[in-house]
Amino acid sequence: IQNKIIGVINFSHPEVNAFDEFCIFFFVSMVQLFSAIITLFKLYHENSTFNEQLQKEVNRKTLELQKINKKLYKASITDSLTGIYNRRFFFQRLEEEYARTLRYGNSFCLILFDLDNLKKINDTFGHPEGDRLIKLFAKILKTNKRKEDIAARIGGDEFGCIFIGASLEGAKKTAERIKEELKKRYKKAPVSVSGALCCIGKGELFKFYKNYKDFFKELDKG
Repeated sequence: IQNKIIGVINFSHPEVNAFDEFCIFFFVSMVQLFSAIITLFKLYHENSTFNEQLQKEVNRKTLELQKINKKLYKASITDSLTGIYNRRFFFQRLEEEYARTLRYGNSFCLILFDLDNLKKINDTFGHPEGDRLIKLFAKILKTNKRKEDIAARIGGDEFGCIFIGASLEGAKKTAERIKEELKKRYKKAPVSVSGALCCIGKGELFKFYKNYKDFFKELDKG
């Protein structure tokens, strides 16, 4: 194969001149046939091996790409300082929940929080301390929400929580618990949190709100 000997076929007979020209031609033809068959098997094996390696490489690259895409998507919806959701993802989920409520009558509560003393903390102790307060409050939000709820940082000192299927009374208790927990856990200076709460669901008059943005703006005014 390609000027390289890969094997030998031996035709022998105890008698001298036992093979005539026809037999010799037949034997030579058989050798060529076997050589061609072996060549085809060799090429098939090489192609199969190459295809297997290629498929493994494609699978490996695909997994790498999926991991990268997953990281990029997570980064695109996460607030870099606190690790909770960012403004972009918050409004995306708010739009989805508002539309679901309009269509199916589902309910949800929206709570907006503001850290009242953040500027004073920054001015007195520096921005690193202000960042520590922001991260602490984000952690408190995260630990006080359920798995299906959404907690996000939507501005410098502004946070939003979407409590899926929550009642007004339950949302109020959660908001008060969050406020009290921050006061207890932050010892550097006195801190307070302002909040606005609204629940919406089946039986509510949606005509008061043009869309989810209008709903948010009305609550944000409070």
